[in-house]
Amino acid sequence: MPIDLINEEALREAQIHQHWMAPRLVLALEDAVEAALRDEDYGRNVAAFAVLLLTEFREKEALPAPLDTLSLPDGLSSGLFGDTIVGPLPRVLAAMVDDPAGLNPVIRNPAIDWFIRLAATDTLLYLIREGRITREEGLARLQQHLRNEIEQRDRE
Repeated sequence: MPIDLINEEALREAQIHQHWMAPRLVLALEDAVEAALRDEDYGRNVAAFAVLLLTEFREKEALPAPLDTLSLPDGLSSGLFGDTIVGPLPRVLAAMVDDPAGLNPVIRNPAIDWFIRLAATDTLLYLIREGRITREEGLARLQQHLRNEIEQRDRE
């Protein structure tokens, strides 16, 4: 992402006023989803920065908005974010999710971009590393997702 597209002053203000900004960032994500569904350009930086800032703010109540944005079908999420979000996405989701089961709708949906689904499974590694789930629980979840994926492909 070119550095000239980042308004550092606006980001700093958002960080200072995070309780005021969080609901507005959620609205920005919702607007981005609506625009993407209408095949309109909303600008990938807005969605990416909104997700990253919400993560920094640890706004768990806002989790549905980033998940909805990341769960768009037919590559629409990739259109909003490009490669901007996929790298930090596992850390983003780990910071926001309380229950790993909240990742299931993203991981299990074949209509969602493959890299986003993969990043959601990688989130389990962060949850293990942070001691929020055991290694055995993480492995069991990954095995179940693999079984589901094999069954889905067998049905197709």
